[in-house]
Amino acid sequence: FKEIPDSWDNKGDQGLVQSEILQAGSNFPLNDQEGNPVFYQQSVNKKFYDDIVKHGLNNSQCVANIDRGKTPFEISPGSTEVKTSWKLISNNDNPEKFFTIHR
Repeated sequence: FKEIPDSWDNKGDQGLVQSEILQAGSNFPLNDQEGNPVFYQQSVNKKFYDDIVKHGLNNSQCVANIDRGKTPFEISPGSTEVKTSWKLISNNDNPEKFFTIHR
């Protein structure tokens, strides 16, 4: 997330959706059995975004303090975060086992 995020309604704020290929807690990508990277995305609603800004969670030191239990933090009721992962469908995959999109 940005150090100082734009307001929620600013169309230029790409910090509301975070996309990654690195595994959580590591600096290495997760690859599928075909060797293709698996992509991750996090999306939040406005309540969750407001909690992030209110509690300074866009600041890495604040997040580190929460992880160590030094800073209490509660998410407001109605806050929503959706995490998804994406992979390339190969010839060895059965597309019927996945939710798919075509580009």
